Amino acid sequence: MPTFKQWLFGKSGKVKKASLKTKEQEKLNKEVMYAITKKKGPLKGIFGDFDPEQFQKTTGNPALKNFKENILPSLEEKFVSQGNVQSSAFNKQRIRAGTDLQEKLATLMEQSKEQHKQNQIQGINTSLGFQPLENIYKGPSKGVVEGVIQGVAENPPSFGV
Repeated sequence: MPTFKQWLFGKSGKVKKASLKTKEQEKLNKEVMYAITKKKGPLKGIFGDFDPEQFQKTTGNPALKNFKENILPSLEEKFVSQGNVQSSAFNKQRIRAGTDLQEKLATLMEQSKEQHKQNQIQGINTSLGFQPLENIYKGPSKGVVEGVIQGVAENPPSFGV
């Protein structure tokens, strides 16, 4: 029920999201989501699992190679030019660089796992023809004041003329 202000002056338009899935599609989608996230149920193996070996081959190994061939030699070069190759500062810097690499790889692996889940969900939705939401625009409504003004504008009163 509109408020007095809305009744008098009307309401502005709104965009609302509405699901396009049927009840059956919603049920199937929940089963699929459960299978993907919990790895249980009849659909648990619908897509392959995240492959840590593939991640290591395509991301970890190239990063480690870059670390060994570029980062460590540049650190060494920096400390050699200062005459500090055997210093504890050099060892600390190498350890810090190695730790940074491990942290970045761990973060990338977690992001890759999450992206794998999203790809599974998107693949399922695409294969089942799901379009999860649609924007629906509900236009503005006129209030009493706007209606009276419009009526007067379209049919101006003639005051004895």
